[in-house]
Amino acid sequence: MSGNLNAQLIEAVEAGSDADVKRLIEEGASRDTRKKVTLRAKVDDGRGGFDWKEDTVECETALLLAVLHARVKVVRVLLEKGASVAGEVEWKVGNSGNRSWTAQEWQRDRWRWTYRFPSVLAAAIGHGGKLTFWDGTKYDIPGSDGKLHISLRGGVVALNHPTTWQERSSGFFVQPDVAIVRLLLAYGARVTNTELEAARKNANPEFLRSLKSHSRNPIPRPGPLELELAATALAAQSREFAYLVTTVEMKVQSKEARNQAVSLQLSTFATNYSYFHGRSAALAKRLVSLQNRNAALTRILAGSSS
Repeated sequence: MSGNLNAQLIEAVEAGSDADVKRLIEEGASRDTRKKVTLRAKVDDGRGGFDWKEDTVECETALLLAVLHARVKVVRVLLEKGASVAGEVEWKVGNSGNRSWTAQEWQRDRWRWTYRFPSVLAAAIGHGGKLTFWDGTKYDIPGSDGKLHISLRGGVVALNHPTTWQERSSGFFVQPDVAIVRLLLAYGARVTNTELEAARKNANPEFLRSLKSHSRNPIPRPGPLELELAATALAAQSREFAYLVTTVEMKVQSKEARNQAVSLQLSTFATNYSYFHGRSAALAKRLVSLQNRNAALTRILAGSSS
């Protein structure tokens, strides 16, 4: 399950979704996960046919991808969740070709290029990297045009006998961002002569200024994101609203109970009233009957006297 979460995390980083990055890490994805690239190729079997060979390597880290794509919010979430800023960062780019590869080509240079920066901070500055060819030849990266090649998009990438460079990698122009450099410094990225030299190569003097200033007065970690502050305030308002709703419901229930008691009393009163009203009517009838009998007896007695 964690492997699937790790792949989703890489995809969320590339999409620039800081909310998904945070959620996936909280669900178990590794904050230091790396993109996995599998190269499959047809390799001459020496009998007129070919065999499918494959090899899988780990490439760009989630943090490196966020840095290269200049995703400031994603970088911040990864750093807040503890992504490592230490050590070199590197990734490989596979070979390509129309024909079947020889066994020697597969063994020797299936991974055509290896891109490496001495640190994620140097990558954020946009200088100081090295491109190493399969034969050991090295070049500075990025080139004067700011271009390099990165892995194709996706958390898990499959290269099935790529025939062109577009099928094995993506051309990419580095976009250094001072805000990202400051975030990395605030979360513990070390400044060495390598990073200082990289900053000197950047045309924007703010990069070198930020590194030197940090050495004198370390950049503090930023406070909670505005979105998180808003979420906290909203949660507090929700709790208050829930309390008010509960209070109102209790009052309503109390009034309903009182109304039921009053209704019961009224019903009892109505029942008693009906009973006594019936009794009263019966007694009135008896009274009239007794009065009539009394009148009759009076007349009889009067007749007897005469």
